[in-house]
Amino acid sequence: MITDEKIIDRFMDKVLLPTVEGTCWIWTAGLTKKGYGQFKMNRKNHQAHRVSWEIFREEPLIDGLELDHICHCRNCINPSHLRQGDHKENMANLSEAGREVRRENGRKRGRKARGENHGKSKLTEAQVIEIKELLTNTNLSQKEIGKKYGVSRMQISKIKTGRAWSHLNPTINPPSLNDGKDNISS
Repeated sequence: MITDEKIIDRFMDKVLLPTVEGTCWIWTAGLTKKGYGQFKMNRKNHQAHRVSWEIFREEPLIDGLELDHICHCRNCINPSHLRQGDHKENMANLSEAGREVRRENGRKRGRKARGENHGKSKLTEAQVIEIKELLTNTNLSQKEIGKKYGVSRMQISKIKTGRAWSHLNPTINPPSLNDGKDNISS
């Protein structure tokens, strides 16, 4: 259990607390490659959701057990959204939520986060659909659209070309400069 007030204050400075009770507490500082919050304490990196458990929960973390995110949001550190369980239980929860990915041969494989399920995503699927509509139906520049949604012009370009969020729908192809007509004379 963590009781040092300085550590707790420094930890909570990195959390976006919700205005609606019972929703996710979002970790706003560093994330691991898999999208989990990361907190440096005593010169060592710790997973933020585990630190949250140690600060706010009375029951200790049991060695060998994992903390499962009931909300399925990896950067959530709300202690009421966490439960202890073994790896098999954690994977069963993942499967029940439809978050596992299968190989082409049907065998199970680790989940590959994409879209708004990715821990570092700044956009929701609804926002990406809006962005694709803006790209198709307006004369707004990629920079202007990016500014509107708080992402870079490069991210808007990746959405447009299908290098990002390609699972939502096909890429947006700009009209050809020659409207499909060959400039070659016969």
